[in-house]
Amino acid sequence: MKKINLVAISSILIAVTAIFSACKTNEVDVEKPVITLNSPEQHAVLLIGDEAGIHLDMDLADNEALASYKISIHANFDGHTHAVAPMRAKSLTTNDSVPFEMTKIWTDIAGQKSAKIHHHEIKIPKEINGKPIKSGDYHFMVHCLDKAGNESYIAVDVELSYDATGIGEHVH
Repeated sequence: MKKINLVAISSILIAVTAIFSACKTNEVDVEKPVITLNSPEQHAVLLIGDEAGIHLDMDLADNEALASYKISIHANFDGHTHAVAPMRAKSLTTNDSVPFEMTKIWTDIAGQKSAKIHHHEIKIPKEINGKPIKSGDYHFMVHCLDKAGNESYIAVDVELSYDATGIGEHVH
């Protein structure tokens, strides 16, 4: 009889331990990272061919750990938006100019809870394959991914231009 009680008590203790252990280890990070884009601002004018590059200034933060951030620029000649289900801009080209498009990923923030990003690495060339870049409306997008795979993004409307005359502080 003592043998049966000992087996039953042991089984109960193992089950209780497993339940409490499972509760502690099943916590999953579902919180998305936070992006604060300081520059370029909404409706900023970015100069085509500017050797100084685009002034990128932003703060990234996550409750656990950041993994990477991605910058993409693409044409918005069709007026699309980036709502819950973002649409892709149509590839619009003419014989005399081509739309600018770029995507670049940085991973130097991996493991940090917060990061201050400030650089001028993104440059818009004057031409691609001998054709000038089409000036006009574009989207400047920032995507941030955390270590758990949660992603946030922000999109601002910018204008790519060859001319900065009279624009003042909006040029970056």
